[in-house]
Amino acid sequence: MLVLGTGELADDILHKLQNGAGAKYHAVSCFDMQHGDNGNAGNGYTTGDHTELEHMLQRERVDCIVVAMGERRGRLPIDLLLSWKFRGMRVEEGAAFFEKISGKIHVVRLNPSFLVFNDGFRWPTKTAKRLTDLFFSTLCLLLTAPLFYLLPLLIKLTSPGPAFFQQTRVGLH
Repeated sequence: MLVLGTGELADDILHKLQNGAGAKYHAVSCFDMQHGDNGNAGNGYTTGDHTELEHMLQRERVDCIVVAMGERRGRLPIDLLLSWKFRGMRVEEGAAFFEKISGKIHVVRLNPSFLVFNDGFRWPTKTAKRLTDLFFSTLCLLLTAPLFYLLPLLIKLTSPGPAFFQQTRVGLH
């Protein structure tokens, strides 16, 4: 995988990967989009433009790009990312990827759009949710079933008339 971007989020992703979180991922490099000279920046980051990024993706046989850019406006190579995604490469958002490998939300990159577009509020499957719903509703029904027999009996003993109230429907027709 290639981490696209630099900064705290990119550093934290690399740190987690180096410490064994997300063992199925191998980070090839961090790439910082620059509009100037190509080359190596400090901290082991590779810098370059769209062309250099394209060459690196081919050369390193990257199959996943994690976008961890601090500022994306005007710098995100959306056309390049779309073309690689259409070729079958996974493109993941940095904060969501960090959550996946660490089980924690990266608070520095927390913004409302992350909460809106993240899958964290969904159950793993509809079947699991349905089974859980059925289990708890059955459990509640069994625990409250004695009340269904006790309450009409108490009403009949303490009040005149029937235990169940009937009323003529009022309204149209």
